[in-house]
Amino acid sequence: MLSDQEMLQICRKYDIQCPMCDTTKDFYRLKRDMVRPQKSEGDGHPTEFKWGKAGFDSVDPKQFFFGVCPKCRFTGELDDADFRQASKNVDAFRSNYSPEALRQHLTFSATGKGLTHSLGSLTEDTDPLVKVMAQFFLGIYSQCLRQRIIHGNVARYYLRIAWLCRDLERFYPGADLEAAAARFSKVRKRWQKGIPENKDYPAVPKL
Repeated sequence: MLSDQEMLQICRKYDIQCPMCDTTKDFYRLKRDMVRPQKSEGDGHPTEFKWGKAGFDSVDPKQFFFGVCPKCRFTGELDDADFRQASKNVDAFRSNYSPEALRQHLTFSATGKGLTHSLGSLTEDTDPLVKVMAQFFLGIYSQCLRQRIIHGNVARYYLRIAWLCRDLERFYPGADLEAAAARFSKVRKRWQKGIPENKDYPAVPKL
């Protein structure tokens, strides 16, 4: 776990207001050009990184991919300026999302039950692998709240979950993938009930 001082060496700190429930939280986004892939596999998976600062080779850049609201658990990419600046025009941002799906999402938040509560608790897990995986699944769920699904975003998030599994030895030494998977198996029924219906799915996203 990096200290705040270490975070500020490689990241910019952003104060972001959740566009769905107005809760504000600080997030750390990697500074531009702080880390670059040097070698990659055929599907883009980086096998070697070059950091702009020494001493961070054991840090997984995917840990700085998402901002997760601490209250309603809506999740957006930290590199997405529309998400970071959504509070400047909340109505315009929300207009991209299904009103019915948002009502269900905020009901989950208000009652402390449902899919977002279950996945949200895993974003605070002591196992860093479970924590990052939960963020990606919340990112997929948040994309599914849209009126029109952006297939490329959902595909990118699933691909990066696959990269997490390939990066165990490098970034998560000692992680037990089977134990991590077992933590998510308890959420599967809530996922099936909580993913909004949408005719745009090529296939319904699964956990």
